[in-house]
Amino acid sequence: MSTKVSRDQLASRIHTQLVRDALAASNKGGVLSKAEEGKLERTVLRDAAAELRRGGAAVVRLEPWVDAAAAKVIGALDSIDKPGRGKGIISVAEAREAVATKGDAGFRIGHAFELLTGASLDGGGVVSPKLQRAVEQLVENQGFTVLSGLSADKPTAWVQKKIEDTLGAWGGDLMTSGKIKMGDETVHVATALLPMKRTKLTEMIGFFDSEGRAIARAHIDRDDNSGELQMRSASLKGKTGSVLAAVPGPGATAPPKAWTDALKTEVETKYGNGDDLGPSIKRSALPSKELLAAFEFAERNTPDGVGLERVSFQGRDAYAIHDYSCVSSVALYTPEGKQLFSLTG
Repeated sequence: MSTKVSRDQLASRIHTQLVRDALAASNKGGVLSKAEEGKLERTVLRDAAAELRRGGAAVVRLEPWVDAAAAKVIGALDSIDKPGRGKGIISVAEAREAVATKGDAGFRIGHAFELLTGASLDGGGVVSPKLQRAVEQLVENQGFTVLSGLSADKPTAWVQKKIEDTLGAWGGDLMTSGKIKMGDETVHVATALLPMKRTKLTEMIGFFDSEGRAIARAHIDRDDNSGELQMRSASLKGKTGSVLAAVPGPGATAPPKAWTDALKTEVETKYGNGDDLGPSIKRSALPSKELLAAFEFAERNTPDGVGLERVSFQGRDAYAIHDYSCVSSVALYTPEGKQLFSLTG
């Protein structure tokens, strides 16, 4: 079984596929009617037909139509055919790049590649049970902090697409990503939000191997009223298990109500006037891992950015986490990560 194929062989097979699909779309008549064109899905054939009509063609005939569509696919093929000694020979990595980045043209390149080589671009194989268990144990042992030390990640387009497709199948869109090293293995980490249910916001965390296959999954639930977080283990199908970590942690107590009420009055005045609530601080200055988890949750899931201030009031400290979305907000926390109150506007 070969894992490479010549660019010209691919181009020839792709042209054959396009002729077959064009004949089927035109009811084997060799001319595409406007009604038939309207039924086409968004493919290179539909785009090519539309361009021919815009160029003044009163009738879309088979030969120029297929040639125009083939030119689009060949352009995509040539863009992934890397220069150097291997130019003109398409590898698995190049075919994967096409599938991941070139839409319908890439799909056709990948399909033709698999037909000509007998190789599967997906690579087959299964997740390493050893790696899977190591990741599960890491999440169980570290809880929220497993997300604190992620390195910048630049997976291949193929792996990136597989990760995003998996998150989509789980019900969310990619929010943040990074990677961790497990011995010699690279584990890709990606987060996504599920649609909010009443007052609960759920963040999914997916862990993926070097091929983009899902290894493990966890969920973080945030109560929008209390600001409390719970991190739970989850199966790859989304069934949640035991609580791995929580914010605030066990034993966290609230300050006296009179102090909290007086602080809220003070903060409402400053916030309403657009004044700073206190000095800006870095995350390294946060006094507990629970408060860090609350800040990093907001940071991962606030596309417009967040801010952090320490608020000293009547001999006690509180911490303000700002959300700079179009409807800005701020939440005040105790040093142990217990939310005192929040304001919007």
